[in-house]
Amino acid sequence: MRLCLSSVGLRTRLLLLILAASLPAIAMLAFLEYRGARDFLVVAAGSLSALAALWSLGNWLVLRPIGELNSKAAQLGQSDLSVRTGLGGSGGEVGVLARRLDNMAEQLQHQREALLRIGRVQAVRSATSSAMLRAYTEEGLLQDICRVVREIGGYELAWVGYAPGEPSGALLAQADSGAGGELLSSFGPADWDSPHPDAGPVAKAIRLGSPQVFQDLAADSGRSPWRTEAAARGCASAIGLPLQVENRIIGALGIFSTDPQAFGSAEIRLLTEIANDVSFAIAALRTTSEVRRSQEFLELIVSHMPSMVFIKEAQSLRFASLNPAGEALTGFREEDIIGKTDYDLFPPEQADHFVAKDREALQGLGALVARDESIVIKSGEERILHTKKLALLDADGQPKYLLGISEDITEQKKIDERLIYLATRDALTGLPNRGLLLDKLAQALLQANDNARSLALLYLELDGFKEINDTLGHRTGDEALRTVALLLKDAMPDVDIIARVGGDEFVLVLENISARSEITAAADRLKGCFQAPVNAAGREIFLTASIGISVYPDDSDDGETLLRIADIAMYQAKSVGRNTYAHYSPALEARASERLEMRNQLHHAIARNELILHYQPKVSMRTGEIIGAEALIRWNSAERGMISPAQFIPLAEESGLIVPIGEWVLRSACAQAMRWQRLGLPPMIMAVNLSPRQFRQGDLRERLRQILADTGLRPEHLELEVTESAIMENAASAIRLLGDIHDMGVHLAIDDFGTGYSSLAYLKQLPVSILKVDQSFVKGLTSEADDAAIVTAIIAMAKSLRLAVTAEGVETLEQLEALKKLGCDNYQGYFFSRPVPAGEFTALLRHTASPADPP
Repeated sequence: MRLCLSSVGLRTRLLLLILAASLPAIAMLAFLEYRGARDFLVVAAGSLSALAALWSLGNWLVLRPIGELNSKAAQLGQSDLSVRTGLGGSGGEVGVLARRLDNMAEQLQHQREALLRIGRVQAVRSATSSAMLRAYTEEGLLQDICRVVREIGGYELAWVGYAPGEPSGALLAQADSGAGGELLSSFGPADWDSPHPDAGPVAKAIRLGSPQVFQDLAADSGRSPWRTEAAARGCASAIGLPLQVENRIIGALGIFSTDPQAFGSAEIRLLTEIANDVSFAIAALRTTSEVRRSQEFLELIVSHMPSMVFIKEAQSLRFASLNPAGEALTGFREEDIIGKTDYDLFPPEQADHFVAKDREALQGLGALVARDESIVIKSGEERILHTKKLALLDADGQPKYLLGISEDITEQKKIDERLIYLATRDALTGLPNRGLLLDKLAQALLQANDNARSLALLYLELDGFKEINDTLGHRTGDEALRTVALLLKDAMPDVDIIARVGGDEFVLVLENISARSEITAAADRLKGCFQAPVNAAGREIFLTASIGISVYPDDSDDGETLLRIADIAMYQAKSVGRNTYAHYSPALEARASERLEMRNQLHHAIARNELILHYQPKVSMRTGEIIGAEALIRWNSAERGMISPAQFIPLAEESGLIVPIGEWVLRSACAQAMRWQRLGLPPMIMAVNLSPRQFRQGDLRERLRQILADTGLRPEHLELEVTESAIMENAASAIRLLGDIHDMGVHLAIDDFGTGYSSLAYLKQLPVSILKVDQSFVKGLTSEADDAAIVTAIIAMAKSLRLAVTAEGVETLEQLEALKKLGCDNYQGYFFSRPVPAGEFTALLRHTASPADPP
């Protein structure tokens, strides 16, 4: 709009107007005063003066304001929208015109400022896009946005606050530009999401989820701390713009302006779009950050994985990546293999294998393929890898890469092979063990069935081998077993299956048998292996073997059964004198079944009170009086009647029942000794046998103390009998144990002396007081010179060691007299009394002289 008024034309028109208004009055005066010229001249002069005054007044009242309006209009025309007329308070048409001109200028100024703000906001949005593109972190993005809003948008300050994790927490300032600590601390009350009379723009935008505009802040600057701080900085208006990520308001962008009229509808719309852009950028950064962290994490894992990880291109099968573990394993650096194929790195036949397996994995379209494969590494060494391969598919579902993860299992393979060997082989001899024997036997049975041939199983056990272990030690026994294994293989070179199935038990499988004579010949050949002594630990050891034989298909067609019944036949060979062989028969199995049944019944014998004790007197050679008793166990079975110890004691030893049975014997014998004392009979020595298993019990001392305490028997009235074999199994330990028992006051005797292997060096260290001569020597004392010599030597040695001697199994007067002459101290046997129940023994005590202490 352009206003143009000509000052000359205006003045002329105003003058004519004044004249037109004045002439009628002048004409009237002239007519009335016409007659007097003087008066006329006076009047004329006055009129002219009035006209001059009126002209000056019109010029001041009209022409000057009009000129001022004209000047201001010219400035407005030159886009100076800040200009004002200053005549808005004038009356009349000039005042109206001035006010309209001022209002128009103010509106134009507001419109221009709004347009400028919108332009700046658009510039902010453009700069925001750039900030989003260069942002690496969420914190960096928000700080950049606040700076852009303030510097490019021309706002006083900007800040971003996030909602706290807890409702009672304060807003979390993430970034700001121009805000400062005091202003930021004034935002966000302690319970920011609860209703608040004057929450700040950020808190309110978060709570309501929509843009929140605050204008004319100065008018209510005292209502809230944040208003006071904002007004102090010259802020007149503010807006809060919510930031939404994944359908959740996470925070808001707060913008403050010094213009109280800021944040019009168009500006709000643009700022809302900026906030939406920022929200999108935050979501993208978080996703990117997760992806980046995941990628970095995966790269970290892959680079530190102990397994080789490699990637090949699906089409060319060229290497695209190799991790450090792969470099260490193969000897190739990653840069050396990238772009190369297996044919560039490995021998052709190996490369052919790798490529074929790669193609198989790629055809699986995402299925994991795992296999063991051999690889020749750069150094030429062969390694075994367990490799898992997986086709990595593109968006169309087609293979793009091949991922491979390889574990070096070379050492593990060796360990596995060793474990398999140990699991299937006997560690001592290297022969197959029972498990491998049964596997091989099953295969042999299938082949025998297909070929319609027989098969024989020979079950061999060394005779008396336990005594070798007990007397010479396990090291010597182990060496003897290794020698036996070699003997069997040398003697039976045509036998493919030779196994060790137990301590001294071996099994041989004879295949393609056409006649039983072949089996007998093989058994005789096995017996012949032991005609010469076996050398072990520098000693010559004579061995014999008992052999049990079972035959397929005559006896059974099952491997386990053939093994079991051959074992039964082997026990039959032992029972008829050892060093022989026996064929299986159903009658043998019946006897074995009976033996098993007896062992089962023995388990219940203690609970059923079927075990009883008989007592055999110990008699003084000098006085002929009873000086003690030996407790001997008997089994009065409800099913079988009275059973000899020779039948059930071996079963108890085999099954381990000898330990609870032995403890029962010890407790019962001590209790019986106390019953005799309570009957008024003088105290005497109660002798109890300790089995080798009892002797090896770690808590034997404690059990012995407890039994003596429970029964009330004094230690000096108890004698424990231990065999040479039990002592010599671990002589050093036995010496300590016997010393502890001796210190308790208990008497100790070596039972069956002369039948085992003793060391005189150890014997003199043992805290024993009695040697018992075995009845096998006493039996031949008067008829066999060797037995007489042995008994004589034992008694003489005992005397030199200041030990008492008790002879067992004295049945005749001649034996008794011979023992007296040799200086034997005590005896027991049928000559005086067989073992009798407690009641009969009581009668014996009452009819003999008072018991005395042993010499």
